[in-house]
Amino acid sequence: MEHSEDCYCDQCLIRQMQSPEETERRKGWQAWFKRDCQLLHRIVHRRCYAMSCLEHSLDIVQESFIKGFENISTKRYQDRGKPLCAYLCGIAKNLIYEIFRLQMKEIKDEEYLHSLADNTIEIEGKVVLKEVEALVKAARDRQPDLHRQVIDGLYTQGKSSKALGEELNTSASNTRIIGHRTIEAIQRDLEHRHHLNLSTDAIRAYLKEG
Repeated sequence: MEHSEDCYCDQCLIRQMQSPEETERRKGWQAWFKRDCQLLHRIVHRRCYAMSCLEHSLDIVQESFIKGFENISTKRYQDRGKPLCAYLCGIAKNLIYEIFRLQMKEIKDEEYLHSLADNTIEIEGKVVLKEVEALVKAARDRQPDLHRQVIDGLYTQGKSSKALGEELNTSASNTRIIGHRTIEAIQRDLEHRHHLNLSTDAIRAYLKEG
């Protein structure tokens, strides 16, 4: 069967793209692109839409033709009885799956990084809390003996002001006053020595941890 010079059948396009003349190979590629571009784009568009990578559809179409032309022109293409368009769709499908795989990997990597960041923040937060706790306890140790006994009894041991007052031979109200003033003294000490501003409630909480 004879074919005209402007025949765009698969056989003629393959022969032209495998020509020893670069100009002829380029003409064959352009003719193939002109013939199958719209059809491939519709197919790729549907698949990319289904796989959430629609923004890559035009690039995939172009890359499919480039890869197909490289394989055909270098004679790596093997004609297995399938139309060139089907061969082209196979290339496009592989590209779509590769992009989809990379996107999923990025999502997993991003989730991992977020998880890692959360864990890092949590670890760093624990370290900071331990450091602050140590500073609070050091400030506590700098208080007078009676004041240390009061805050230890009230906040670390959880005793009532009445019970602790009886142990220290003082009234419950005086015990509460000493405790309150000692907490304020620790607060001033931390601010002066370390520029650390803690509320009195926070200081009590750190003392309870001890």
